[in-house]
Amino acid sequence: MQLFTIHYRCGVDTCLQVTPAEATELLNAQIPSDTLRRRMDASVPLGKALGGGWDISDAPTLGAGRVKDY
Repeated sequence: MQLFTIHYRCGVDTCLQVTPAEATELLNAQIPSDTLRRRMDASVPLGKALGGGWDISDAPTLGAGRVKDY
């Protein structure tokens, strides 16, 4: 993405090449938080299906170094 931006500022590339690169970078930035949200959404029905409860301290948190595997 930085290469496209540099080329755009220097006049080598047009904004038509920068825009898709920015969109891809944004999508890639959203993937980890989307994955965490899906795991959190799936943990509640799983806990109910197993017949047990869970403590909020066991839930994964955004920004955690490593998400617990249940």
